[in-house]
Amino acid sequence: MITHGSVAAVIAAIREEAAAEMDRLARGAAVEHAALASERERPAALADRERRLAEAGTRANRMRDDADWENALQDLRDREQWMSDVVAAARNVLLADPDPQWTREWTAALALEAMAALPPGPCVIVVPVARAPLFEDAWLRGLESKSGRSLAVEPGPIGAGCLVRMTGVPLAYDNSLEAREARLHATWRATLASLYESLCAGIAGVPAGTAGSGSVR
Repeated sequence: MITHGSVAAVIAAIREEAAAEMDRLARGAAVEHAALASERERPAALADRERRLAEAGTRANRMRDDADWENALQDLRDREQWMSDVVAAARNVLLADPDPQWTREWTAALALEAMAALPPGPCVIVVPVARAPLFEDAWLRGLESKSGRSLAVEPGPIGAGCLVRMTGVPLAYDNSLEAREARLHATWRATLASLYESLCAGIAGVPAGTAGSGSVR
C-alpha cells in the first residue's frame, strides 16, 4: 500500500486496492459457484448416462435374442427339410423296382415280424400287386418252414412291405411301408435327428461323439 503523498492520493490508492480485492474475490466466488453447480449436476448427468447405456444394452440384447430365435427357427426348418428329403428318397427306393432278391428277403423279414405279433394259425400274406409275381411257391414254402404256419399269398393295394391277416380270425398286422412309417414315426425321427446332428457337427469341425445312433426298421 502507498503511504506517501497527499491524503487524497492515499485515499485513492486505498480505494483502488479495495476495488481490486473485491474484483478478485468476485471472480473467485464465480469460479467456486460454477464448480459447485457442476458438482450438483454431475450425479444427474451420470444417472442419465447410465440410463441411456442400460437402454442401449436392452435394445442390443433384444436384437440378439431376436436373431438367435430366428437362427434357431431356421436351423429347425433346415433339419425338417433334410429329414423330409431323406424319408422321401427312402420311400422312392422302396416303392421303385429294387432288386427282386432283396425284395423277397425284406418282405419275408416283415412277414415273420408280423406273424410274431399274431396268435398261432394259418395266415394270408398280402403283398403289393405290382410285385406279387416275385413271391413264388418256393419263397412261400421257405416262409412256412420258418414260421411253422400254413401260408398263402394275396396281392393287395399296398405300396411296399406286406400285411399279414389271420385266416378265419379278424386279426391282422399291417407291416406295409405306409403303416411302418406311421407306427415308427418317433423312432425314425429320433434316428434321423441324431444323424443330422452328427453331420452338422462334422461339417462344423466338432467331434460328433455326443450324437446318438440307431437304425430305422
